[in-house]
Order: sequence, then structure tokens, then C-alpha cells
Amino acid sequence: MAVDDPARLRTTLFALVEAAAWWGESGPVRIAVGADPDPFVEVRRDGSSLDATAASSLFRPREPGSGGGTKVGLFVARALARSHGGRIDGEAGDAVRFRLSLPQPERSP
Repeated sequence: MAVDDPARLRTTLFALVEAAAWWGESGPVRIAVGADPDPFVEVRRDGSSLDATAASSLFRPREPGSGGGTKVGLFVARALARSHGGRIDGEAGDAVRFRLSLPQPERSP
């Protein structure tokens, strides 16, 4: 996993866990890692009152003072992921799920 700034990666992952805890409705927050083919981290929590439209709106900038938590938000987390060549996707249904995907590191010859 190519990461130039581990502190930004940590901030991004924390934002995903916080969002899953906030928007999921039941059970623990679950974290999975894998490669498909690029490395990813998936964060999910069961249950959600969000529909697909509401889930996509979570990535828009928030008003100052809205919501709770660290205020990093998914908007900032997505920008941090993009700054590393990655992406964050989210969906809601029977669970809320956020996936951070980062490109494979380039190998030196």
C-alpha cells in the first residue's frame, strides 16, 4: 500500500470508523482488509436508516457545528484518500459500508 503520509491515512481510517459508528444502527463496527486487486480497507456496521441518496450526501462538506465527532468527516477523508491516489466509496442498505482503496505501490526495477 503506497502511503506518503501515515498520519493522514490514520485520520482517514478514523473518519471511516467514526462514520460507520454514527450511521450504522446495530452491532460492532467491523473492519476488513484485502486486495481486489488494489489494497483496501472496508469499514461497516449493520443496520442503516440511510438510503442511497442520503449515503452519497455524507461525502458533501458539512456545516460548521453540525453533527458530532471529530469533524474530519467523509468529505475530508475522501480528499485525503485522493491525495494518495486512492478513493473512498460508501453505500447504505442493510448496513453502512465505507471502502478505502489505494493503488499498489510502484516497484523499482
